[in-house]
Amino acid sequence: MPNRVPASTYERAVSELRDELQGFTVQDAVGLRSSALAAVTDWRWSKLGAPGIGDYETDLRLGNRSPWLETPPPDDNEHYGLDAGGRVRIIQRRIQGNVQVVEHSPTRVRSLIIDDTGVLGIDDVHLDGARYVSSVAVNTHGWSFGSFEYDGDRFRSVWIVSYVEADPDDPYTPPSYAPGVTVMTRTASYGANGRLRKLTTVLEDPSADPSPPSAPAVMDGGEDVDVTGAMLTAEEDAFADALTRAIVADLGAHPPNGTLARFVLRWFEWRDPGYLTLHALGTGDEYAHEDAWLPLEWSNLDDELERTQRVLERAEVAQASANLGPIYELVEDIPDEHPPPPAIRAVIKGLPQALAAAPRTDYFAVAASHFEAYGMLDSLQASNPRAAIDALAARDELPPDE
Repeated sequence: MPNRVPASTYERAVSELRDELQGFTVQDAVGLRSSALAAVTDWRWSKLGAPGIGDYETDLRLGNRSPWLETPPPDDNEHYGLDAGGRVRIIQRRIQGNVQVVEHSPTRVRSLIIDDTGVLGIDDVHLDGARYVSSVAVNTHGWSFGSFEYDGDRFRSVWIVSYVEADPDDPYTPPSYAPGVTVMTRTASYGANGRLRKLTTVLEDPSADPSPPSAPAVMDGGEDVDVTGAMLTAEEDAFADALTRAIVADLGAHPPNGTLARFVLRWFEWRDPGYLTLHALGTGDEYAHEDAWLPLEWSNLDDELERTQRVLERAEVAQASANLGPIYELVEDIPDEHPPPPAIRAVIKGLPQALAAAPRTDYFAVAASHFEAYGMLDSLQASNPRAAIDALAARDELPPDE
């Protein structure tokens, strides 16, 4: 399922980066450009793009091949300046007449587009090791936000929402760059040798696509619910958004005891998404080691059942649940293994990023549990950064494989 995020998440990220962009002075831009140029020890050219600068498509297509050329190709546009560590620090863009300054850290790659008038745009990519987690970009004519999904260490898809201001001087642009808001998913497929075969783009707004993708198969019950979760209905999206927002708000108003360490959503009936309990664990709460993922055994059980009641009684959650329940009642082809309903999976997938600003441990993780721990390990592995999963393994606190 594409790793969609609530609107509040990408709106906040875009707003924060836009504020940073507007805060740059011309002097700041000159300083950034000068520092990047001073760090360059070698200049190279490439026809394929440069690795490691926050461009997931380039990284996918390059594989392990070096892209560098000793002399520029005839149609060269970009000249790459590398520092002593072999990292691209600046890109001179001949056609655009500007430079791209690249800043590196263990968990982020940032690119700033700079010309003589100042900083024109920022692209901020968050990483988990070599995996892309999210990207947010703002410039003088729009913004974009991308949320990435992986199978293990292999890129699977990126969900992108973007906005482009209308340009009266540009009578035509491709649908994926058309003025206004565009939502799309790009999914990778691989050949037998493991190399990238193609990236498939699906626009989620049919009115913007002259050849929209086919709708998911209609179930016998008469509703277009995709039980795999590959596509969400409007009701599923609304439920996931409402519940995620409510959980984040309640944790802010009623934080757990100590630093947030994990969050469990217990669900019971596939056709009744509102039949659930919510459990946050703080470092100040007590539990036996063997009960690390059994919230009914935690010392804060009563507090968390009260949290559940508060969240489910919020008007927007109750309404979204009431709207979704009758649709799920009509679904007949429920998977035999009873994975969480797509709307519940969307909540769990979105929570780690939605709670990014909350104080939490380095082993913080979320998971959905069917009754007591069923399907929890699969849910945890599909929804959390690899670093958090590794930290839990080091503590010997991964949930049971049931």
